[in-house]
Amino acid sequence: MNIGIHASIAGGFVNAPLEAAGLGCSTFQIFSKSPRSWEAVPLAPEAVEIFKKTVISKKMYPVVVHTSYLINLASQNAVLLERSINTFALEIKRAEELGADFITTHVGSCGTCNKKEALAAILAAVKRALRLSGTGKIMILFENSAKRDTPGGVFKDLAFLAKESGKRFGITLDTCHAFAAGYDLRNKKACDDCLLEVEAEAGTGRIKIVHLNDSKGDLLSGLDRHEHLGQGKLGLEGITAIIKHPKLNELAFILETPKEPEGADAGNIAFARAAGKRKVS
Repeated sequence: MNIGIHASIAGGFVNAPLEAAGLGCSTFQIFSKSPRSWEAVPLAPEAVEIFKKTVISKKMYPVVVHTSYLINLASQNAVLLERSINTFALEIKRAEELGADFITTHVGSCGTCNKKEALAAILAAVKRALRLSGTGKIMILFENSAKRDTPGGVFKDLAFLAKESGKRFGITLDTCHAFAAGYDLRNKKACDDCLLEVEAEAGTGRIKIVHLNDSKGDLLSGLDRHEHLGQGKLGLEGITAIIKHPKLNELAFILETPKEPEGADAGNIAFARAAGKRKVS
């Protein structure tokens, strides 16, 4: 099972693969800068080189960069949209500089806007950011949203963005978000239905990574509230069905579960590994 955590870059990027490796992980996700600030300190070449060598020595794959929480590619505010596009372009460059395999982003929200118009605007924003970022090769992933009526809340939205953007784009499946948006993942049949919808809209192989999280909120609650594995509404059966699903079990599972109490990451990793050995009901 390829499982990892969202690792901290506090004290330097090299600490992230070391933290993940210390927990027995084979993959990890990071922010390339503070997720709650527009500013970004330029990457130091020496630190980048050490980071890359550590990733190789610890045999980590894939390395995923998550974009800033401030980016809103659906914003109807011209100033915020422009800043989001520029920051997204910068983060793509930084992820490539770090040698990451994927960069994943939320597509944003726009209140009571028309979703079809919003998706067209997001697509235009993504294409602008891509031009600004240069001619890199990193794969860019769109993450599903927890609110069904917002852009990205249904997989049809992400399929449209990925297909229209080209082969360099894919999907991040967040299990908490999907459940909160009305996708029941609590058993194999429910997972089958969800993944068949993704494939029908986007084609096979578009999901590249899974954010493995339980959900504090109920089905179709719209609540983006992550919970420790097995302690939320998905529960043991749901987590087991997700981990063991034949369309997902070869992908990287990255935990975005709560960091508290101390040792929570280790506990969630152990839960996931144990679930992976269970029989699917």
